Amino acid sequence: TPHWVYAIFAVLLIAAGGFGYGFFYQLNENSKLKDVEWLYRYERLWWEDKQQEDLLRREKIFAVGTQHEQDLIKNRTRQLEKSRNIEETFLYFNPTEK
Repeated sequence: TPHWVYAIFAVLLIAAGGFGYGFFYQLNENSKLKDVEWLYRYERLWWEDKQQEDLLRREKIFAVGTQHEQDLIKNRTRQLEKSRNIEETFLYFNPTEK
């Protein structure tokens, strides 16, 4: 058997392993996102009137706003967390920027 056949087999085996790992990694990430979605949906039920309007405005900015608008909200969130000394109290998740 030619050596190139072994090389192709090894490449295909490594590729299959990589795709398998990537598939299960993405499946796990998707499950975490679904949990966060339900937490968010539950939390947004508690806002009413003006607070709810503000929440919906911020949701719209993240859905269709410019990158600059989104960055402003992210920066303000970090500032508020730091000023209230809650930036180190994440118990069940780790922020993506850490």
